[in-house]
Amino acid sequence: MNITDLSPKQRSVVDAAVSRSGRLAVLGGPGTGKTTTALWAARSYLDQRSESAQARVLFLTFSRSAVDQITRRSSATVGPYGDRIEIMTFHALAYRLIRAFGRYNGRGVAEPSIQTQAWEKLFGREADALSYDDLVPMATELLRQSERVNRLVRNRWDVVICDEAQDTDPDQWALLQVISREGLILLGDPHQMIYTFRRGVSPDHFDAMRSKVGETIDLGQMSFRDPSGSIPALADAVRRRDFDSQAVTDAVKTGRLRIHTDVSAESVVEVIDGIVQNALRQGNHDVNVFAHTNAAVASLADELRAIGLEFDIAGLPEAHAMALKCLNALCQYGVGRATDAEVRQALALFLTALVRSTQAPPLAQALIGDEALHPAMDHAIRRAEGMLRSEAGRGMRGLVEKAVQTWDDLGITSGRRAWAQAAEQFRLMVGPLSDRPSDENTMAALNEVTQRHIEKALVDVGYIDRGRVKLMNYYQAKGREADVVIHVFLAGDYFGQGGEPYEKMSRVLNVAISRARERVEVVLPKSPHAVIAPFAQTALGRDI
Repeated sequence: MNITDLSPKQRSVVDAAVSRSGRLAVLGGPGTGKTTTALWAARSYLDQRSESAQARVLFLTFSRSAVDQITRRSSATVGPYGDRIEIMTFHALAYRLIRAFGRYNGRGVAEPSIQTQAWEKLFGREADALSYDDLVPMATELLRQSERVNRLVRNRWDVVICDEAQDTDPDQWALLQVISREGLILLGDPHQMIYTFRRGVSPDHFDAMRSKVGETIDLGQMSFRDPSGSIPALADAVRRRDFDSQAVTDAVKTGRLRIHTDVSAESVVEVIDGIVQNALRQGNHDVNVFAHTNAAVASLADELRAIGLEFDIAGLPEAHAMALKCLNALCQYGVGRATDAEVRQALALFLTALVRSTQAPPLAQALIGDEALHPAMDHAIRRAEGMLRSEAGRGMRGLVEKAVQTWDDLGITSGRRAWAQAAEQFRLMVGPLSDRPSDENTMAALNEVTQRHIEKALVDVGYIDRGRVKLMNYYQAKGREADVVIHVFLAGDYFGQGGEPYEKMSRVLNVAISRARERVEVVLPKSPHAVIAPFAQTALGRDI
């Protein structure tokens, strides 16, 4: 794609970014090219300042999946300026600032420790650790306290681009204002505002943000994700609760929308598997499966694994980090640098990070002594630990492979894909140490490199799920797209209080439906909630 391929409205964004220092808001529906337009604006801005090697652009977004997609798109757009456009999440930026400048607000020189959700579920909140929610406010306060640090940071980026600005909360907006010196481009769509459960996220807040940058350019609704316009029109009709719309009728007639009604709890997994296998047979590249709650995701994951469907649970970077922690603990145990209790704790943290429920799974609780551990599992762990000890004397290569094999040796069925993906990275991390003996210096080096990668996985791009089939809740939809999306609704789903027009849930459905490039599949229980009942009415062609 060349800049000449941009629409007139997209070109107006590029012109505004260059001629008016890029202080503007860019609106547009799903798939309308907001991100691509912003990247072209960044390139044009840097083109105008090509004589300055210091000119840089920061692109901020919410999710790692969005970072991954933007990074892949940017390589073809930004050309020679790839090293001058930094793309990261808000949390990654905040963590980087705290790590670099935390000593100026009394945090000392030690690396900041991140409190993982898995740890909190198992052991409660640690007093000195930072939670994800702490990062952005702390980074902002740090910059406000030190004029010198503030000046250093503000001088780094000429233009800051904020993706999904409609879901930016007041803490994130405060950080944006502190770090933006010249240009600030807000990309958003009020119809895709789905994080209103977070303090301060509201239409009024988004309007206030837009008023601070001044100019607004609306790209309209033409989707590049589905150029036919069928799926974007369907998503918008669902948002407006207009199920009698011609857009809905046409989507059903053309097969872009398929509705499965009266699906029992016993058959829902079979229905999902059938849809997935059919999509892959037809040549669809990827499939996203959405469930309404974390509990539903966890339940479906267990049942889908039981029938042998291969999939990733999207948005679980903590599981990747905890798998690395566990692999390191197993290696350290092999040479006597970790205890039996530390190994079991690491196993428990990995198990807990695999699920989206609010409680740690029973096996994880048993591993840390809160519940009784089955004798067979206790025996399997002790046998694995003995094998690690016997392998340690042969050097790092054998020790690492024995640690990698441990999860299969324990016979735990959940988490195998996450473990395998972490093991692949762990082998790469250990590569420079592979031919060294497993002595004190080598194990200290392994511990250090593992900790760096754990922190990266928790707050940076790190691991992005790349499987063809992904399972997630609706709030993980941001920054994603797939050929086929499957919406699974269960009889026990809770949609909160209220009635028509179900404004919040309708916006969520709008976002999730619009992720599809080719087709939307809706799976409904026998007695669907009023929020989703119109889908059943559409399928039956009569009132229900």
